[in-house]
Parts: sequence; C-alpha cells; structure tokens
Amino acid sequence: MKTGNWSRLFGVVIACTVLTGCITAERARTLLSFAERTTQEDKKLIINYFRNNYNDPYSIRDAEISDTIVGLKGRKMICVYLNSKNSFGAYAGRKLVEFNLVYNRIIWYWEDQNSCQMLVNHGLKLHPFPEAERI
Repeated sequence: MKTGNWSRLFGVVIACTVLTGCITAERARTLLSFAERTTQEDKKLIINYFRNNYNDPYSIRDAEISDTIVGLKGRKMICVYLNSKNSFGAYAGRKLVEFNLVYNRIIWYWEDQNSCQMLVNHGLKLHPFPEAERI
C-alpha cells in the first residue's frame, strides 16, 4: 500500500473511533501499550503548527502534551491540552487537540475529539508542555 493509502486508512480508523463515541478498555490498553514519550522533533512540529495556524499562538497557556501513540509505517497520534485566545481575543477555556502525524508531518488536526479524551481517561499520560507557552 502506498503512503497515502496508509494515511487514509489511519484516518478512517481514528474517524470510526470518534464517530462511535466509545473505546473499549481492551482497545485502550492495546493502544496505550504502543505509547512512548513524545520526542523533541514532534514537539517542534506541533509548536510550528500553533505558530502558523493559531489566531494568537502567543496566548497559549496551561499546555500539556501526551505520550505518543506509535503506529505502523511512521504513524503517530499526540494529544495536547491547552487554553488559548479565540478570534475575539478572549480565552476560550482548555481544549483537547489531537494531532496525527505520518512520516514527521502533521496530516490531521482535530479539536475536542473524543478519541484523545477517552485515551486520557484510560491512562494516556500527560506532561507539562512549557515550550508551547513560550512561542
């Protein structure tokens, strides 16, 4: 299968998880068994995404980053909790952001998706992410 096909398949699996609205404890344990500490390189990709795509990346506060769920063929899923200002200049409250990476590129970005929340609820570790607060 070509890289693009694997990327689509990974997206479909994540989308199905989100659309079903639940994840079994067994499935969560399986996914969490592939978790490892997020690398500096992946953190830099996420920081650059914030820098280039957020209305006010300098306003990011209370940031936490999860361990990385590592899949086949370079696929990764990383969750980030953060609070930042919206387009009206007001803090919107903490939100959970999901990043999907393939071969060190961000291919999907979702805010407030259930898949990250469910994995956090099942034990996905979160760590302080001060680099995001110092953009």
